[in-house]
Amino acid sequence: MLTGNLQIKKDTYYAVINFKQGKKYKQKWISTKLKTKGNKRKAVEFLNDALSKYSSYDFSKKTESIKFTDYAEKWLDNKKAK
Repeated sequence: MLTGNLQIKKDTYYAVINFKQGKKYKQKWISTKLKTKGNKRKAVEFLNDALSKYSSYDFSKKTESIKFTDYAEKWLDNKKAK
């Protein structure tokens, strides 16, 4: 389940997304870049957009482990193509 709320940090709104990854609960803080004065409605819209964006993301996946040499070869292949 995905939940979220707004937090204020240094006079700026942050959207805080709460999710479960494996057995642990985690948070993702996203800056709205909106100052607190007069921007509450825009911050709520930003939070709702962020929640809809992250609702389709599968947080249960772990990041893929890759060897540095394999990564470097892929990177070189991409650079050669450009």
